[in-house]
Amino acid sequence: MSHRNLLVMMIVPVVIALMLAASIVTAQATDPMSLSVIQPPGDSLAAPALGANGAYTVYVPLVSRSTAAAVTPAPTAKPTSTAKATSTSTPTQTGTPRTATPTATRTATPTPTQTTTPPTPPGTEGALFLNRTKKTDSASAAVDANGGFHLAYAAYVPFVEGCPAYYAYCAANCGVESSWGTVSLSDRVEEVQLALTTAGHPRLLLRGKNADYDTQFQYAACDVNCTNRANWTIADVATSTYSPVYVNSYAGHRYFALDNLDRPRFLYRKTIDDPYYVYCDTACTNAANWWQYPINAAMFSDPANLPTLTFTSAGQPRITAVVMGDPGSPDYLTYIACDTGCDNPASWTYTALMERGSGHVSSALRFNSNGQPRLVFNQGSINSGPAGYLWYWWCNTGCTNGANWHGSSVGGPGQAEDPDLALDALNRPRIAFRSNSPDDGLGYAWCDTGCESSSATWQGGLVEPSSDLDVEWPIVPPIGCSSSYWYGGYRPSLALDAAGNPRIGYVAQHLHGGGCTVAEDYRAVRFAFFNQP
Repeated sequence: MSHRNLLVMMIVPVVIALMLAASIVTAQATDPMSLSVIQPPGDSLAAPALGANGAYTVYVPLVSRSTAAAVTPAPTAKPTSTAKATSTSTPTQTGTPRTATPTATRTATPTPTQTTTPPTPPGTEGALFLNRTKKTDSASAAVDANGGFHLAYAAYVPFVEGCPAYYAYCAANCGVESSWGTVSLSDRVEEVQLALTTAGHPRLLLRGKNADYDTQFQYAACDVNCTNRANWTIADVATSTYSPVYVNSYAGHRYFALDNLDRPRFLYRKTIDDPYYVYCDTACTNAANWWQYPINAAMFSDPANLPTLTFTSAGQPRITAVVMGDPGSPDYLTYIACDTGCDNPASWTYTALMERGSGHVSSALRFNSNGQPRLVFNQGSINSGPAGYLWYWWCNTGCTNGANWHGSSVGGPGQAEDPDLALDALNRPRIAFRSNSPDDGLGYAWCDTGCESSSATWQGGLVEPSSDLDVEWPIVPPIGCSSSYWYGGYRPSLALDAAGNPRIGYVAQHLHGGGCTVAEDYRAVRFAFFNQP
């Protein structure tokens, strides 16, 4: 058994102790040869045996780093980050509160088995750590119409050391660190989410702490020469007494988005039971122009997950969230929609799609050019089986009716987590995810033909094995520890350029162990890009 696997075995109990246990579902096992059965409510799936015929076991490296991107640092162990405190706060301007209890419609029907075939090796471009001087976290990536790369992330250090957000941009030759311009923004930031306007201008949601240790949300905007700090304007938008400590290190956060008119919107909790939809329609760098109205707390009912927000081409909000059932009842991934009167929670519809397994789950929602929703879901572990195989869901019409949703398994990637979804110009799905098995690192899967049908063929593999990071950036473990490894691919943020080529920001975590307590000693944002196979 390798040292890496030994360290993984040591880490697993620690991770399990940190995770909020969801209900383990009693289920009837399905044929492990087939991974594409969609269950109705109450009928759960047993996870297939890893390596079974038809399972997702293709792990071919899909990208190699440019030689120029590699930098040889002085190997040294780093101290861990400190915990952040919480306090109280006051919300922004508020609409008229109303309440409603969501009622979900029934889920989708089964689809036939998909196939998985080896990928064609793509052309390679590169990958790099953009910041080697400070621990970083919370990667969020985007690509503009001219092919420019945008990446936002946050420092991951104690506030006393300076904890800004970073915005980075590269127009060409992006495998070399010197090709990137980077600017630091604000301070005491813990999380960053990035969106681009139709003109390619960056907009950021910054979540952090104010001087009183309240959770604070800031909006940042820039329209020209955005690697110059003077061209950014930042507004304090909302504060909260709720601090999502648990979910900081799980799943990509996608509760901030721009609507069809490039207007910013996001979801947040003022308190654990008091969530809001926050919006601005004009001059959004002026805090006085931000408003909010209450939404149903069911969207935030799973404490281990945050809802995801996106918009139709008509600017109508669409949300996916894990909605928890009553004690003893299953929890479901739910599609949440509103067309008009959205300040009234009764105007929102809730459509249950798939039962939540135990452990780590997450989803990503996108719309194709025809305005039809597509989503990917890491269901978690069902019937105490191995966690983390992915499901692709689609609906073409009448999507508030669960009978109009269909889905199938992408395959059996073993331990796939944190999926992000993008659709290319032909509406074909591409998925980035964190892979844990049989090797760990950044994974990528795609489908080119019949992707919303029984004839879909999914392909995929590792973009970057974590072992590559060990070679590029070795960090010596502390005295008394014999093992030291990078674990990559966490919380990927996937964007495609105009030609459909993937550009992915993600987080890598470095741990030590072996003769000492297993612990994380470093965290760093990484950017990988390659030609679509």
